[in-house]
Amino acid sequence: MYTGRRRFPSFLIATGTWVIIFTSTCAGQRLPGDCVSDWFTFSANLDEAGYRRTDFFLKHYNTGIFDWDSRAEFWLPFRRKFSWGFYARFAGIAGLRDDPWLKSKGLQDYSFPNALLGGPGVGFQAYPFSFGPFLTPGRKAGEVLGPLRFFAEYNRTDYLGAENSWRPKRQSRIGFEYWKTVNVNDLPHRWWLEIWNGFYRQSSNEFTPHYDSWIFANSWRAGIRIREAGILSMITPYLVVESSRTKFDRPASQPCFLPIVTTNYPKNPNPCDFYWENHLLGGGGFRYAPSLTGPNWKWLQRFVFYTEYETTATYYGPKPPPPAPRWEARAGVSASFGQWYYRLISP
Repeated sequence: MYTGRRRFPSFLIATGTWVIIFTSTCAGQRLPGDCVSDWFTFSANLDEAGYRRTDFFLKHYNTGIFDWDSRAEFWLPFRRKFSWGFYARFAGIAGLRDDPWLKSKGLQDYSFPNALLGGPGVGFQAYPFSFGPFLTPGRKAGEVLGPLRFFAEYNRTDYLGAENSWRPKRQSRIGFEYWKTVNVNDLPHRWWLEIWNGFYRQSSNEFTPHYDSWIFANSWRAGIRIREAGILSMITPYLVVESSRTKFDRPASQPCFLPIVTTNYPKNPNPCDFYWENHLLGGGGFRYAPSLTGPNWKWLQRFVFYTEYETTATYYGPKPPPPAPRWEARAGVSASFGQWYYRLISP
């Protein structure tokens, strides 16, 4: 178990080094951009490496964030006729705000964002529309429905620091996700789109092992570009809409901002006003997305620099306490490696 923050950067460096070596080694595989075979693939998503202003909790949070998720995927037979198999998951999030700073703000129980969320995890996945007529090249139904992924996974979690030793160490999730990008780094196209939707049941969060809630979450980004205009084609304005909803979209019997210690916790609690996971966000930003054509970019599926602003359009349930801001400003880089996004495999 991790008992402090010093070991986490070492783990981060080791994981990052492994990702770079693996993806670079596999760059010359027969399918561009993938370390892919009929039996094994590796994929990684760097959600963000950058800066956040508020995080919807504090007006002057002002911190750097590194957030990643990756899978080593082991496919079962007949993958070219139906994609299904097992995987190992490595995921985590790290911030620059340390425990003494959080304690000075009265947030000593505020664990985010220092945790191994899949350290590691194991799971099973299947793409329900990766068979028969849906594999026909150019078939619209396959292009639209292909990214739908069913998954069931078990994760080992570790919230860093001795003061977080009471937090849950295990988490299970089961459900569906839909993860698709269109024309993100393809400069000849006038528009681009990123879509993520998730509907899954989760057993625990950082507060309690009895979380047991269905989560319905969405993240949509869409932008337009000027074509054939050099660097101007790489800089695009965009809109963003994000939403999250759980069963805790109602007031707790005792409104609170911080979690309650989970000793002798009830089986199905509503321990806090979970406003941060029951809201609709809207905003926009600018991003720089270079072209990824050419042999040097085979292993990289998506790569962008961004600045973004979001505000809370509405809360589905309880409102936050007055100190909590309703907006967030971000800037950083985001990227996807390997075959994170499902794509049809030619025969």
